[in-house]
Amino acid sequence: MDAGFFKVLVSNSSDAIVSINEDSEVVFANDSVKRVLGYEPEELVGEPLTKIMPEQFHGRHHRAIEAYKDTGERNIDWNDIEFPGLHKDGSEVPLSITFEEHEYKGQRVFSGIMRDITDRKRYERTLEKLQSKTRSLYEAERKREVAEVAVSAVAELLDFPIAAVYR
Repeated sequence: MDAGFFKVLVSNSSDAIVSINEDSEVVFANDSVKRVLGYEPEELVGEPLTKIMPEQFHGRHHRAIEAYKDTGERNIDWNDIEFPGLHKDGSEVPLSITFEEHEYKGQRVFSGIMRDITDRKRYERTLEKLQSKTRSLYEAERKREVAEVAVSAVAELLDFPIAAVYR
Protein backbone atom coordinates (compact mmCIF):
# COMPACT_ATOMS: atom_id res chain seq x y z
CA MET A 1 0.00 0.00 0.00
CA ASP A 2 1.20 3.46 -0.72
CA ALA A 3 1.63 6.43 1.62
CA GLY A 4 -1.60 7.99 0.31
CA PHE A 5 -3.63 5.10 1.74
CA PHE A 6 -2.15 5.60 5.20
CA LYS A 7 -2.65 9.36 5.04
CA VAL A 8 -6.35 8.83 4.29
CA LEU A 9 -6.59 6.22 7.05
CA VAL A 10 -5.07 8.54 9.68
CA SER A 11 -7.04 11.56 8.49
CA ASN A 12 -10.32 9.67 8.74
CA SER A 13 -9.69 7.85 12.00
CA SER A 14 -12.41 8.20 14.61
CA ASP A 15 -9.66 8.70 17.19
CA ALA A 16 -7.83 12.00 17.49
CA ILE A 17 -4.19 11.69 16.49
CA VAL A 18 -1.65 14.32 17.46
CA SER A 19 2.08 14.19 16.72
CA ILE A 20 4.75 16.31 18.39
CA ASN A 21 8.43 16.91 17.80
CA GLU A 22 11.14 16.62 20.47
CA ASP A 23 10.32 20.14 21.67
CA SER A 24 6.73 19.05 22.38
CA GLU A 25 5.40 21.21 19.55
CA VAL A 26 2.46 19.84 17.56
CA VAL A 27 3.52 18.94 14.02
CA PHE A 28 0.36 17.06 12.99
CA ALA A 29 -3.25 16.77 14.12
CA ASN A 30 -5.93 14.81 12.28
CA ASP A 31 -9.52 15.93 11.67
CA SER A 32 -10.87 14.05 14.71
CA VAL A 33 -9.26 16.54 17.10
CA LYS A 34 -12.24 18.77 16.24
CA ARG A 35 -14.76 16.19 17.47
CA VAL A 36 -12.73 15.11 20.51
CA LEU A 37 -11.12 18.38 21.66
CA GLY A 38 -12.93 21.13 19.75
CA TYR A 39 -9.91 22.36 17.78
CA GLU A 40 -9.44 22.52 14.05
CA PRO A 41 -6.19 20.64 13.25
CA GLU A 42 -4.51 23.81 11.98
CA GLU A 43 -5.21 25.52 15.34
CA LEU A 44 -2.89 23.02 17.03
CA VAL A 45 -0.04 22.69 14.53
CA GLY A 46 2.87 24.81 15.75
CA GLU A 47 1.45 25.06 19.28
CA PRO A 48 2.84 23.35 22.38
CA LEU A 49 1.14 20.05 23.25
CA THR A 50 0.29 21.54 26.64
CA LYS A 51 -2.44 23.53 24.87
CA ILE A 52 -4.61 20.39 24.99
CA MET A 53 -3.50 19.34 28.47
CA PRO A 54 -4.87 20.45 31.86
CA GLU A 55 -2.40 22.83 33.49
CA GLN A 56 -1.64 20.57 36.46
CA PHE A 57 0.05 18.11 34.04
CA HIS A 58 2.31 20.56 32.15
CA GLY A 59 5.35 20.14 34.42
CA ARG A 60 5.03 16.37 34.59
CA HIS A 61 4.77 16.21 30.78
CA HIS A 62 7.91 18.28 30.24
CA ARG A 63 9.89 16.27 32.82
CA ALA A 64 8.79 12.97 31.27
CA ILE A 65 9.73 14.07 27.73
CA GLU A 66 13.17 15.29 28.88
CA ALA A 67 13.82 12.12 30.89
CA TYR A 68 12.83 9.93 27.95
CA LYS A 69 15.02 11.90 25.52
CA ASP A 70 17.96 11.58 27.95
CA THR A 71 17.58 7.91 28.88
CA GLY A 72 15.35 6.29 26.27
CA GLU A 73 13.47 4.67 29.15
CA ARG A 74 9.70 4.96 29.45
CA ASN A 75 8.53 5.82 32.96
CA ILE A 76 4.97 4.68 32.15
CA ASP A 77 3.36 2.12 29.86
CA TRP A 78 2.51 3.87 26.60
CA ASN A 79 -0.62 1.81 25.88
CA ASP A 80 -4.17 2.75 26.83
CA ILE A 81 -3.31 5.40 29.41
CA GLU A 82 -6.30 7.18 30.90
CA PHE A 83 -5.53 10.87 30.94
CA PRO A 84 -7.67 14.01 30.69
CA GLY A 85 -7.43 16.22 27.63
CA LEU A 86 -8.30 19.89 27.66
CA HIS A 87 -11.15 20.79 25.31
CA LYS A 88 -11.11 24.14 23.55
CA ASP A 89 -14.06 25.22 25.74
CA GLY A 90 -11.94 24.63 28.87
CA SER A 91 -13.63 21.41 29.97
CA GLU A 92 -11.71 18.22 30.59
CA VAL A 93 -12.29 15.22 28.33
CA PRO A 94 -11.43 11.76 29.67
CA LEU A 95 -9.16 10.08 27.13
CA SER A 96 -7.55 6.74 26.55
CA ILE A 97 -4.20 7.46 24.89
CA THR A 98 -1.65 5.23 23.22
CA PHE A 99 1.74 6.79 22.46
CA GLU A 100 4.18 5.85 19.73
CA GLU A 101 7.61 7.08 18.75
CA HIS A 102 8.74 7.13 15.14
CA GLU A 103 11.00 8.92 12.74
CA TYR A 104 9.71 11.15 9.97
CA LYS A 105 11.97 12.93 7.53
CA GLY A 106 14.95 12.39 9.82
CA GLN A 107 13.23 13.82 12.90
CA ARG A 108 12.07 12.08 16.06
CA VAL A 109 8.30 12.32 16.40
CA PHE A 110 5.94 11.20 19.16
CA SER A 111 2.30 10.50 18.34
CA GLY A 112 -0.68 10.07 20.61
CA ILE A 113 -3.81 8.25 19.52
CA MET A 114 -6.59 9.62 21.71
CA ARG A 115 -10.02 8.08 22.21
CA ASP A 116 -12.76 9.95 24.05
CA ILE A 117 -13.93 7.65 26.85
CA THR A 118 -16.60 9.94 28.30
CA ASP A 119 -19.36 7.37 27.77
CA ARG A 120 -17.27 4.55 29.24
CA LYS A 121 -16.47 6.63 32.35
CA ARG A 122 -20.14 7.56 32.77
CA TYR A 123 -21.09 3.87 32.50
CA GLU A 124 -18.41 2.93 35.07
CA ARG A 125 -19.73 5.56 37.53
CA THR A 126 -23.27 4.26 37.05
CA LEU A 127 -22.14 0.69 37.74
CA GLU A 128 -20.30 1.83 40.89
CA LYS A 129 -23.43 3.62 42.13
CA LEU A 130 -25.56 0.58 41.32
CA GLN A 131 -23.20 -1.71 43.24
CA SER A 132 -23.24 0.66 46.19
CA LYS A 133 -27.04 0.79 46.22
CA THR A 134 -27.23 -3.00 45.91
CA ARG A 135 -24.95 -3.37 48.95
CA SER A 136 -27.18 -0.94 50.84
CA LEU A 137 -30.25 -3.00 49.94
CA TYR A 138 -28.60 -6.19 51.25
CA GLU A 139 -27.71 -4.41 54.48
CA ALA A 140 -31.16 -2.87 55.01
CA GLU A 141 -32.98 -4.38 57.95
CA ARG A 142 -36.36 -2.67 57.69
CA LYS A 143 -38.82 -2.03 54.89
CA ARG A 144 -38.40 1.70 55.38
CA GLU A 145 -34.64 1.43 54.78
CA VAL A 146 -35.27 -0.59 51.61
CA ALA A 147 -37.70 2.05 50.39
CA GLU A 148 -35.24 4.87 51.15
CA VAL A 149 -32.45 3.11 49.23
CA ALA A 150 -34.80 2.40 46.32
CA VAL A 151 -35.93 6.03 46.12
CA SER A 152 -32.33 7.23 46.35
CA ALA A 153 -31.26 4.78 43.62
CA VAL A 154 -34.02 5.91 41.25
CA ALA A 155 -33.16 9.56 41.85
CA GLU A 156 -29.40 9.07 41.33
CA LEU A 157 -29.22 6.36 38.69
CA LEU A 158 -32.15 7.38 36.52
CA ASP A 159 -31.77 11.10 37.17
CA PHE A 160 -35.37 11.45 38.33
CA PRO A 161 -35.75 14.62 40.41
CA ILE A 162 -38.65 13.13 42.37
CA ALA A 163 -39.18 9.49 43.29
CA ALA A 164 -41.35 7.72 45.85
CA VAL A 165 -42.29 4.24 47.02
CA TYR A 166 -45.91 3.50 47.88
CA ARG A 167 -46.98 0.48 49.87
